[in-house]
Amino acid sequence: MTSRKRAVDAFYTPRAVAERVAAAMPEDFSGRVLDPAVGAGALLSAVQERFGTKVSLYGIDVDATVVRGLRRAQPGWVISQADLLQNKAKTASRAWRAAREEIAAVVLNPPFSYRGNGGDRIGYKEFSGRVAPAMRFLVEVLSDLEPSVGVYAILPDGAVDAERHQPLWEAIRRRYTVSRLERFKTTSFHGARVSTSLVRLMPGDSYDQPAVIRRDALEPSLDGCRCVEVIRGRVPVHSVRATVPTDPLPFLHTTNLRMRTPDMVASAALADEGPLIMISRVGRWSDPTLLDVGRAVLSDCLVALRPRSRTQLDSLQGSLREAKANFLSAYRGTGAQYLTLAAIQAQLEELGWHTHVVKASGSVEACCCGDSAARECERA
Repeated sequence: MTSRKRAVDAFYTPRAVAERVAAAMPEDFSGRVLDPAVGAGALLSAVQERFGTKVSLYGIDVDATVVRGLRRAQPGWVISQADLLQNKAKTASRAWRAAREEIAAVVLNPPFSYRGNGGDRIGYKEFSGRVAPAMRFLVEVLSDLEPSVGVYAILPDGAVDAERHQPLWEAIRRRYTVSRLERFKTTSFHGARVSTSLVRLMPGDSYDQPAVIRRDALEPSLDGCRCVEVIRGRVPVHSVRATVPTDPLPFLHTTNLRMRTPDMVASAALADEGPLIMISRVGRWSDPTLLDVGRAVLSDCLVALRPRSRTQLDSLQGSLREAKANFLSAYRGTGAQYLTLAAIQAQLEELGWHTHVVKASGSVEACCCGDSAARECERA
């Protein structure tokens, strides 16, 4: 989906994912269904294939070309052109007016980012704050529509799990029962590597659930606790060149991350155990580099990320790739550009990871999520 006012990342819903959304709807479902970010129409098509004439389908998209094509392909649908984030255009559209009168369900795969924009400031019930684009779209729906069956939304895990969104989820849960029904593979969307989930919001107060949606109001994570250690390297390159260690291990610095055999060694006293995902703290962003096994010493120009479980490596790497634009914008400095540990933590937490800063050669088993999450980590 592309707006004249902002560039968004357009990754239309794959057929397999759309079918999972339709399959999550009640077997006896009928009524009006709206997709307010309809794109190529995959979600509505899946709903139509499952429920046939029992449903009437409505869609909205900002892209005029997409709307014209969908109208030709699906003359039985009501498709409107409007920017969901522009209230005047939205409320003037035929599809939105129909949904406000009566709507059974909303299916939604919103834009996940605005290419580096951190999101917009919104208000919803007692919540006020800045949220990610996907959450802004969800709130637009919840603020103006009353789906009798519920909302079925494909959301990035960062939108669901980020600390800054928990007060918003708490406000949402005063009106809806919220469940994470399924986690999709990070490779589900062609051309993107992103961690996403199918989240269902059913009308009805779920405020008796624990406040933190990340842990208890959703189904358990398939990956267990999303803890990650953030390790800043401590060894300057010049100090390694000046010594000959008696207990040498590979020394990693920014210029040799992709070498099969590191060109320098350092003392094992400050070594860290893999798996480690390494990123450049100084210089410029590059694709994360994985050290899956073994031990290595990190230069002070590197930061290593160590998930608690090897099974989370793919998910963590996917999160880093998803947030590339945000990491790029987080570099600071008038001379050599650099990332602060606080900036790295903020980006990871935005994506739903729980960070814990440790010293080089420090803990391998730290859990950073608090008492209840620590117990979950022990079970993972």
